[in-house]
Amino acid sequence: MITMANSNYWRRRAERLEKQIHSGDRVPISRIMRLYKHAFDEIEGDIRRTSSARDELNRTEVENLKAEMIKIGASAPDPIRQAQITRAVSAYDYRIDRMEWLKSRAYMHLMKVAGVAAALVKPHLENAYRAARYGTIDDIANGLNVGIDFSLIPKRTIERVVKSPFHGKNYSQRVWDNTAETAAKAQKIIVEGLIKGSSYPHMAQELARVTNNTYYNAYRLIQTETTHFTEMGRFDAYKDIGIEKYTYYATLGSKTCDVCAALDGKTFNIDEGIEGKNKPPIHPHCMCYTVIGDVKLTSRLARDPETGKNYKVRGDMTYNEWYEGLSQEKKTAIKAYKNRHTDSEQYSRYVERIGKENMPKTLELFQKMKYNDSERWRYVKLDYQRQNALVKNPELALPNALSATADNRKFTEYLFGGTHERGLAKGAAFTSRLGYDIDNYDKLKDEILKKASKYPSVYKRKNAQGDLYEQKIILYGLKNKPANVVVGWIANHDTVKMTTLYIKELK
Repeated sequence: MITMANSNYWRRRAERLEKQIHSGDRVPISRIMRLYKHAFDEIEGDIRRTSSARDELNRTEVENLKAEMIKIGASAPDPIRQAQITRAVSAYDYRIDRMEWLKSRAYMHLMKVAGVAAALVKPHLENAYRAARYGTIDDIANGLNVGIDFSLIPKRTIERVVKSPFHGKNYSQRVWDNTAETAAKAQKIIVEGLIKGSSYPHMAQELARVTNNTYYNAYRLIQTETTHFTEMGRFDAYKDIGIEKYTYYATLGSKTCDVCAALDGKTFNIDEGIEGKNKPPIHPHCMCYTVIGDVKLTSRLARDPETGKNYKVRGDMTYNEWYEGLSQEKKTAIKAYKNRHTDSEQYSRYVERIGKENMPKTLELFQKMKYNDSERWRYVKLDYQRQNALVKNPELALPNALSATADNRKFTEYLFGGTHERGLAKGAAFTSRLGYDIDNYDKLKDEILKKASKYPSVYKRKNAQGDLYEQKIILYGLKNKPANVVVGWIANHDTVKMTTLYIKELK
């Protein structure tokens, strides 16, 4: 085993490697982004120029379409994809309408990008492998002050590396599969838009959403594959020289997952390194790296979760130690970043169920409420759960809720007027908490009646006037400060009338 010395040297090399991984090679990414943008521009242009979805193509148009599709099929990386395209082309005849033409053109525009993108990424990844292998050998030679023979990496080795899979697929297959998925989404937008008679701006807006997702997937793929090829080059260099151990280093930042955090600073035998388990990349978009031997660094880089700026920390500091030393605000920023996708889906569900007017205006504000304002989040979450319960269990609906009524006197002579002490006390709570009073009681009344159909009800008992029900609803009021409100109802034949309401604090 080769022993390591001069930890400052290895610290500098580790910092350089980390910076390289963070910055990456933007050239293929930016070029591929432009290719996808051009493809979507072409798709939008085809849609804009189509006057009728049911007009049939002429013979020349069909032949041109078939020729272009055959060319794309020939460039596909595997027989399965080639066969899929061939079958699609063979189904074409001379009675293709404009809708089918638009679908095929969308597929064609995007799959052209797949072929070019795969060709652009290949040399980038090959260079990443060479740079990592040669660079690691050079670092070790300089660090140990020994001569190490540099031999040209055989072409067959490069070809082996290029075809090597990450989680079951190599980079070329992923490019084509991701693009095919994007094409399917674009085709769906075209079909649904034409069937529904959607306007061009609406369809363009839907395509823009798919475009943004495509950009992200392309960026993630290149970053992940770059890490994959870099680590293969680094490990092959370790084996070339006879290094027996490596140390796993996770990025000290908000993007680090729990698995990578747990591996941070741990040392493993080279022959026990398994990609996806204890060797980067562990997952797509993994930004972790390895260092030779069991070197103990004197310092390492960390990334501020809020500003994104790098700063130095102790070399022996683990991810968990770094995280525990953060302020609550920075911990919240990390939590919000890690949960951004699930939070985005949750935010959409909550807006749909509760309504835009009662929800934070943006995802960022929603996350701040969720992770910082525990009291308001408690009410909002309960509001969603209650309304969703009625959707799942419609039998719990208040009878004739859409025609529910409330006597004005319940507000003017009970809550906000009159001499009934208990009623006035209830009214004072509505004024203090929600901002309702004798001058605007009609707004409270309207809100109660509007929400009568959105919350489940509980049958209480029967009396001489009818069946008694109770609802628990969430009101946000004029002060935008939520309250749990209990509403009593009496149902008799085709009518349902409000009998009482009061604020009940949550336990």
